Amino acid sequence: MLRLRLPLWITILVIVVYEMTGLVLPETVTSIEAYALSWAKLKTMYIPKSVTRIVDNALCNLGVAPKYTVHGDNKNFEADASGTLYSKGKGTLYSVPSQIPLKSGGVYEVDAKVTHICRGAFLNISGLNKVVLPKNLKTISKGFFTIAPTYSLKEFAVASGGSTTFHVKDGVLFEGKTLVVYPRGKTTPHYTVPDGIETIDNYAISDNGNLLSVNLNKVNTLASSAIYNAGKLTTITIPKGIKKYGTVPNKGLAQGCFESCRELKNYVVAAGNTDFVAEDGVLYSADKQILYFYPPKRLGNTYTIATTVTTIAERAFQDAQYISSIFIPQKVKSIGTDAFRSMNSLTKVTFDKESQVNYLAGLAFRGCQKLKEVTLPKGLTSLGTVFYECSNLEVVNVPEKR
Repeated sequence: MLRLRLPLWITILVIVVYEMTGLVLPETVTSIEAYALSWAKLKTMYIPKSVTRIVDNALCNLGVAPKYTVHGDNKNFEADASGTLYSKGKGTLYSVPSQIPLKSGGVYEVDAKVTHICRGAFLNISGLNKVVLPKNLKTISKGFFTIAPTYSLKEFAVASGGSTTFHVKDGVLFEGKTLVVYPRGKTTPHYTVPDGIETIDNYAISDNGNLLSVNLNKVNTLASSAIYNAGKLTTITIPKGIKKYGTVPNKGLAQGCFESCRELKNYVVAAGNTDFVAEDGVLYSADKQILYFYPPKRLGNTYTIATTVTTIAERAFQDAQYISSIFIPQKVKSIGTDAFRSMNSLTKVTFDKESQVNYLAGLAFRGCQKLKEVTLPKGLTSLGTVFYECSNLEVVNVPEKR
């Protein structure tokens, strides 16, 4: 067990000790901040009475969630007999131990007093198949990670008779007209979003290893990273009614809404859609001025970007596995964040001699570890962390200004 001896009135910002199994915080600690215990595999953790603040995502990326104990005089937090961590009075659920005993069938029922659930609350829980949420639940934290980063989880349920706006269909968690969490362990290979659901939230469908296709049906809003790291996903069908983001305020298909789906081979656009078109599986705006997404598993070591393109969107080519060289045509003016991130075979990038690129976002070529040569456009006036983690980059050609 690790005992920390820290200066008076300190905030825990980050502790990364992979082999640590127990953590006793001293009375000098007052606050535990975001991702403070990254990947630590704890069995036990003691929280003293001095701690007055634990941020929502402080415990969401532990390797293993511990059994918590809290000093009896702490006025802000408490733990129950199973070692689950709550705010005082159990209004907020922070973290459930990964080794908590479950009910028959791998079921965990959230305490009825809980009205808010933090990210990572159900983290790597051994044998967890189903989470039953309380009937008066008001809010859950959304984003990376979700409230339930557990690969065995197959379904949610909601206790009946309360006032909550959350509801479940086929094990998937919704709030009103928004899909908020698709269980990582749900085994359905082909999923069609139900009628009446309009929005897919950030990371709502993430880390599922069974999905082969997703039909977005009548969805009209896709948040950034709405579908993330779906390990077997090969096809996404874009719905008829969805528009480019912002055509209607706060609605539409956001750039970067699909991320790290490395087996994706094909984008399909439903008949009648007026804003998007799929050409050989590549997703463009209907006027072909924006290249939104190139399927990472699409075959071919080169790809000719349409000469009409003015914008290469965020994450457009992220994880494209086979492209070894790419040519950026003349009319392209803007290249988004992570546009070419982690293209494992990319060795060469060339911009048209008359390239109009005036904005090349940070991290645009992040993690292209085989990239050796880039010829930059003449009109580029600034360059940030564009080639972060490009460890084999040898030549960057910078033409004279016009």
